[in-house]
Amino acid sequence: MKVYRRYMHNSLRNFNYLIGCEQTREGIALDPLDGEGMVQLAREEGYNIRLIINTHEHHDHIEGNPAVVAATGAQVLAHTNAMKKIPGVDRGLNAGDIVSLGSIRMKVLHTPGHTPVHVCLLVAAEDNA
Repeated sequence: MKVYRRYMHNSLRNFNYLIGCEQTREGIALDPLDGEGMVQLAREEGYNIRLIINTHEHHDHIEGNPAVVAATGAQVLAHTNAMKKIPGVDRGLNAGDIVSLGSIRMKVLHTPGHTPVHVCLLVAAEDNA
């Protein structure tokens, strides 16, 4: 598993993340603000984005979803209770769910606080994220 972090140079100081399986060359776009930039990063690094995960519903974490979906056909995942707040969510996530892609395995943690539907993703230490 390889994690790429890209700074968005905006007033909110966001980062976008690409999580890639080095075996299958499949990727996950995490909280894409700049969808076109995320697709370009994946192409540059040789990954095909298959999933988008939104950690919460704020605009600066979901605005890039449509561009990534249009370019890649990726499925959008977010907390089950965010499905009405984030357009186009294909699959709801709940605490304890496992998100898998290639060799990537991440456990979903429901971490309300920033928003009531916020999630974090836990990678086991042996997976060398």
